[in-house]
Amino acid sequence: GGRIEVLGDYVEIQAGALLDASGRNGGGTILVGGDEGGGGELRRSRATYVDRDAVLRADALDKGDGGRIVVWSDGTTQAYGQIVARGGMNGGSGGFAETSGKLWLDVDRAPDLRARSGRWEDRGGHWLIDPQNIEVVDDARCEDRPAEDCLDDPLTDPDIRDSPIFTGLIRPNLDNMVTSPALITADLIAGALADGIDITLSTQTAGVVPGGEDGNITVTTGIVVNANDGNEVNVEKDTRSRLTLLAANDIVLDAEIRNSNDDLTLDVDLIANDLTQAQSPDDDLPEEANRPFEGHLQVNANITTGGGGVLLAGA
Repeated sequence: GGRIEVLGDYVEIQAGALLDASGRNGGGTILVGGDEGGGGELRRSRATYVDRDAVLRADALDKGDGGRIVVWSDGTTQAYGQIVARGGMNGGSGGFAETSGKLWLDVDRAPDLRARSGRWEDRGGHWLIDPQNIEVVDDARCEDRPAEDCLDDPLTDPDIRDSPIFTGLIRPNLDNMVTSPALITADLIAGALADGIDITLSTQTAGVVPGGEDGNITVTTGIVVNANDGNEVNVEKDTRSRLTLLAANDIVLDAEIRNSNDDLTLDVDLIANDLTQAQSPDDDLPEEANRPFEGHLQVNANITTGGGGVLLAGA
């Protein structure tokens, strides 16, 4: 499928654009604004915008696994486009997709990472969501949220589109960018799980920016995959998926995680105080020191998996 890299200080994938790294025997790689988790040596953008009418595709067309698609920025990421990395029609698992922003993320469409062969051994892919703080909510549309939690689309708001920041006259100041929690819609997560896609909500980037956010994950709206009754999501027989919440600091589960669909087996991992992640520096410690790990897991609602495993961990 080959490899596509779209890199720069500010990256826009505009309406009508198609980035296609599909291949007969496996999907390729598409990197927009940087590599996975902002790692590696590729140039990383300060802000990345993918229009709703843009398509990023890395399918396996015949037999093979879906490819790898990353949408990243060191500042703010707005990922609204269609992201597709499906397994081959004649065999192969779904691919990998990451939609992340080191400081802030807005994403309102799940990637399509399905296995299309119908073979039991082929699995859906993996979707990684990796900003500093995450809140799972009922509705993440900008018009339903406080103004300070939203960024306008740079292509449609002339005050932003024509500003010195985005016309390249000055560089964005990362410290002044939005750092409120990324709001992820519960139904978006539930729909991807029903498609057999594994999802990881991670605060891996917490603490990278001094004085940044703590790296918490809060679930305020239930993540629910309902039974098939003609009105709810359709799930293929013998589907299995995994939901992982991986927080550098706290996880607070204030709403249920529930799978009541007989065709889906859901595994749930809630891991607070993850020792592999950086936490925000403590003002009372030397500048280079991270504060002691103390992230807690609070489970205040039911978890129902439909036969899957549950892992609970925290300080």
